[in-house]
Amino acid sequence: MRNVQLLLLFLRCHMNRYVYDGPVMIFDRCVENKWHGETIAPTERKAKSNLAYQWKKRNNIVAGSKVTLPGKVQIEEEVYYA
Repeated sequence: MRNVQLLLLFLRCHMNRYVYDGPVMIFDRCVENKWHGETIAPTERKAKSNLAYQWKKRNNIVAGSKVTLPGKVQIEEEVYYA
């Protein structure tokens, strides 16, 4: 039980800063060739979700729209929270 608690504490405190430079797709149609976005997240999956949400908000797209980022998300740096 103690190991699980330590792991959860580590995951809450350890994040990465992710950067995305690449295309943005809506329903498998390219709507922007080169978009740049940055976010801080614990995983690459969450980072892509955050970046897609950022793009939707900046472009006034409904939250339920299927926006995908087919490019690679790069880790810029590790961020630790106390």
